[in-house]
Amino acid sequence: MKVMMIHEHGRSHGPGAVVAMYRLHRQLLNRGHESIIACRNRGLNEDEIVLLPQAEFLEDLIGKFTWRLGLNDIHCISSFRIAKMKDFQDADVINIHGWHSNYFNYLAVPKLARRKPVVATLHDMWNLTGHCAQSFGCDRWKTGCGKCPHLDAYPAAQRDATAIEWKLKRSVYRRCAGRMSAVAPSKWLCDMVRESTMGHMPVHQVTNAIDTDVYTPIDRNQGRDRFAISPDRKVILYIAASFTNPMKGGDLLLEALRQLPPRIRKQAVLLLVGDIPVAIADGIGIDCIGTGYLTDDHDKALAFSTADVMVMPSRAETQGIVLMESMACGTPVAAFDTGGIGEVVRSGPGGLLAEPENTLELAANIEKLLDDETLNRTLSIDGRKAMEREYCIEKYVEGYLDVYEQTIAMFKQTHSAA
Repeated sequence: MKVMMIHEHGRSHGPGAVVAMYRLHRQLLNRGHESIIACRNRGLNEDEIVLLPQAEFLEDLIGKFTWRLGLNDIHCISSFRIAKMKDFQDADVINIHGWHSNYFNYLAVPKLARRKPVVATLHDMWNLTGHCAQSFGCDRWKTGCGKCPHLDAYPAAQRDATAIEWKLKRSVYRRCAGRMSAVAPSKWLCDMVRESTMGHMPVHQVTNAIDTDVYTPIDRNQGRDRFAISPDRKVILYIAASFTNPMKGGDLLLEALRQLPPRIRKQAVLLLVGDIPVAIADGIGIDCIGTGYLTDDHDKALAFSTADVMVMPSRAETQGIVLMESMACGTPVAAFDTGGIGEVVRSGPGGLLAEPENTLELAANIEKLLDDETLNRTLSIDGRKAMEREYCIEKYVEGYLDVYEQTIAMFKQTHSAA
């Protein structure tokens, strides 16, 4: 089988959607299938990563107008040329992983779906809404959006055209009937897809996965040596691509740290992985160590294994790959029970959950995991077992291959009936 994946980036690290796609891509290749990543930004020099058509000058010109109208992405007219790519013409199925971020025009999807079966992987809520990737509890996406309360939510809109964009997406999905399937990693998102304008098409849950041979417990002392942390310190880990992204709850993390007892703050070290300045915790009374981005899987596994607890204070999360990586490395998680997070944590259980945005409860859970070694060890073992049992890379690949085959069969049936 030959699969063509579409995303803004062609690389092995970065946001969860990029990581999930690249892992699927590599596993398909390892199994003897053909897989191509077609992207706008090529981050790796691999033969299987190719560039999408581009018309930067014209798209920038159109974008200045459509942005003022509040309509994102539709300026990317080069997306209509994807069907002319040889890799597209040779593919058995098209798997779109990245649907927004000013590189891909969703209005081109019906044209693609007339020629090839399409699998739409949803890594967030964007496909269901009038502009945002997470609705933050707003239900307007069920009825048509408009009068948006969160225009500044990622990806931000200059003007409230959310009702128009919602109708445009609905039209796209209707024209792809019988030619496109949807995939979401969590039951939480699958349930919302069924309530949305995509609800008429097949919806499959294929959970994200990790290689448990790579993300595995490593001797904690190795990490303490690597990151220059004394063996007697407790380590709290926080990972984020951007600390300023409100969805990742950096402000909630700081509030929870302030509510920790002074003895914990004095004993603990906050290990920061990602684009996070160590000065964020100034005035809280807790030492910070920043690693910057860790692009190597072994280095990331070492960071997880170094920590006593990984904190995930997200306001919204479809599933949370770093959460799964932490549990696979035997490090319990303290998180808010939002989005698909609870499904993963409870599968072990591999950590403790707090009510969304309840920083006092989050702080209490961090304290428990640092103080109670028996509880920490139990959650560590059970979380690791859950990753091996339910989120292994083999089940992930088999799940996608099954979706590809079903979508191809549906596409052929639709065409034969036309």
